[in-house]
Amino acid sequence: MTLSDFADLSDFHTEGALLYPKAEADVQETYEEFLAHPDPRFKVYRRADMPAYLHFDANPREGDPVIVPKRAFHLACACVRFRGKREESSWWSRFQSAHDAGDEAIFFAAGPDIRPGVQLKRLRMMNIYPFIAEILGLEPPAVDGTLEVLRPALKTPHEKR
Repeated sequence: MTLSDFADLSDFHTEGALLYPKAEADVQETYEEFLAHPDPRFKVYRRADMPAYLHFDANPREGDPVIVPKRAFHLACACVRFRGKREESSWWSRFQSAHDAGDEAIFFAAGPDIRPGVQLKRLRMMNIYPFIAEILGLEPPAVDGTLEVLRPALKTPHEKR
């Protein structure tokens, strides 16, 4: 699906499905263009109005407006920027998007820091990043996920001996 079929994105820097405006006035105008051309495959939001459970409203790295597919598929923007110049191209920036379906996936983990046989309750994929950072001994930046969801799967220092 090509987002530029639904709104004029020539005044945006695009990274796949992420839309970064040059000016705040462009955001509202483009948001309204998307609303004027609804599509059953996705929903559009202003970043500040994202549903809380999607955890998109506070991260400045997210674009605005935000496109949320209703199922997983590739989104593309036909407006390609190369060295600051807008070009039409058959090369599209693509983004395998998260979607508003509860981040459904199967998660398996094994290794020296993982407790074998642990079965966890349903979790959101955003909680995997803090889990991996903990295993690697990294201090992650502030993110929407939390280690507490996956902590039961980690061996304690005593178990690692």
